[in-house]
Amino acid sequence: MEDMKARILIVEDDPNFSEELLNIIDRLGFDACIDHATNRNDAIRLIQESFFDFLILDLTIPTQENALDGDPDFGYEVFREARRTMPGTPSLILTGSSAQDFIPQLLEEGRQEDIWGEGKQSGVVVFLPKHQLDECPAKIKAALSAISNLSDVELVLNGTTLGPKEERIIKIFSRKFHGAKCVVSPLGGGLSGVKVVRLVVTGVNGSQIHNAVAKIGPIKDIDDETGRFNSFVTRLHQAATTRLIHNQKYGAGDYAGVFYGLADEYKYSAIEWSLTAPEKSTDAVQAIANAIGRWSENLPESRCRIKQYRQRVLKDEAYEQIKKDFGLDWTDNFEEKAVQTRWGCIHGDLHGLNALVSDDSHAVVIDYGDVGEGPISFDPITLELSTIFHPEILKITESDWPTASQLKDWQDIESYIINCPFPEFIRACREWAKHLAAGNRELFASAYAYTIRQLKYPNTDKIKAVALLEKLKELYDQT
Repeated sequence: MEDMKARILIVEDDPNFSEELLNIIDRLGFDACIDHATNRNDAIRLIQESFFDFLILDLTIPTQENALDGDPDFGYEVFREARRTMPGTPSLILTGSSAQDFIPQLLEEGRQEDIWGEGKQSGVVVFLPKHQLDECPAKIKAALSAISNLSDVELVLNGTTLGPKEERIIKIFSRKFHGAKCVVSPLGGGLSGVKVVRLVVTGVNGSQIHNAVAKIGPIKDIDDETGRFNSFVTRLHQAATTRLIHNQKYGAGDYAGVFYGLADEYKYSAIEWSLTAPEKSTDAVQAIANAIGRWSENLPESRCRIKQYRQRVLKDEAYEQIKKDFGLDWTDNFEEKAVQTRWGCIHGDLHGLNALVSDDSHAVVIDYGDVGEGPISFDPITLELSTIFHPEILKITESDWPTASQLKDWQDIESYIINCPFPEFIRACREWAKHLAAGNRELFASAYAYTIRQLKYPNTDKIKAVALLEKLKELYDQT
C-alpha cells in the first residue's frame, strides 16, 4: 500500500538551515510533499491557498523576498495566520531566542491532543530553540510517522467523492478505533457543502467496529453542530437520534469531523423508504414525528411576523439579493404580516435524506447543523417540500411532479398529489404539519420560508419556487 504523503510547509529564510531541515526529512525516509517559504508574505499566501499536515516555522523571517528586515514579529504573524486558517495543523516553532514577548502566547497554544488517532497525545504547537536542533529529527519523525501510518486504513468509497481533508479526517477516526478498513457511502446531506457520509469501520479480523454517520467540514461548522447536539438533540429520546461517538478537530487543517453511532437496521432514507415500501410511507412519517415529538410537547401559541420565519433559515443579505434577482417586490409587505405560531425546537433541515428508516418503520434523524428554535411546523413542511426542490432527492425520485401549474393546487392535497410517485408520504407530511401548526397561516409562513430559501441554490427549479411563493401569498390573503 502506498504511503500517505505528508504535506509540509517549511518557513525559513536561512538557506543553510533550510537545507539541514530538508536533509533531516530525507534521512527519515518518509515520502513528503514539501513547500518552502523564505518570508512572511509568501508563507501567508501558501497557508491561505494550500492544505498542510505540518508547519515548521522559523520565527525570525523578513517580510518579503530579498528584504533585510528579518524580525520574530513577522514569524509570529505567520503563526497567527496558521492558527486562524488551519487550526487543526500541528506546528513546530523554531527560534533563536525565548525572550520575545509573545513566547508565552505560543506556549499557551501547545496543548496536548490525539492529533492522528494514535491513542497518544502530541503537542499541537511545539516550541524548539534552534540551538537544540538535535531534538528536531525526533519531533519531525513523530508527525511524519503518524501521517504515514494512516495509509494502513483502507478506504472503500462506494461512489463517494472525498477531498484530501475529508479523507484525512475519516482515516484518523478509523485509526483511532483500531480500524483496518472503512467503507464510505454517501448520505446526501444538506446543501451547505459540508459532507455527510455513512461509515462502516472494520478491524483486522473483519469484525465491525463502528457503523457511523460522519459530518465533515470547516471546524467552526462542526463545533457549531456539536454545540447544537448537546443543547437540543439530547432532549430527545435516545432511540430517536444517533449517539455522538467522537469529534475530530485536528489533523486536517481547517476541517473537522463529528461522528455519530448508527444501528445497523437503519438502511434507508425516508425518501428511499417511501419508494421501496409506499404502503408504509404513513408509518415512516409518523415514526419521524414520534422521534422528534419531545420538541413540540406542550408549547404555547405566540404571535410573530412572517419575516421571523424567513430569517430563521435565510439571512437578510441573501434575501435582499433573491428579491432583486427574481422581482419579488411584494415580499417585504408580505413578511410584515402577523402569524399565530407555535415556536419551539426544530431540526431546521429535515429533508428526506436526513431521516433514516428501518425495515419495521422506526426512524432516527441525522445532521444537526440547523437544530435550534423555530416554528415547529417547519420540519414537516421541509420533509414534504424537499421532494420538489432537493437536488439529491430529485436524482432518486426521477420525477417531474409537480408541475408549476399543479402547485396552484398546493392547499388541495387530493388534487396536488395526482401523479405523485409517493402520494401517501406527501399526505402524511401535510397531516403532521397541520397537527403541529397553530393554524393555516403558520403552514403558509413555514412553506414560504422554506421555498424562498431554495432560490439561493443554483440547481433549484426557479419557476416552481416562484409559482409556489405566489400561491402561498394568495392562500394567506384568503384566510
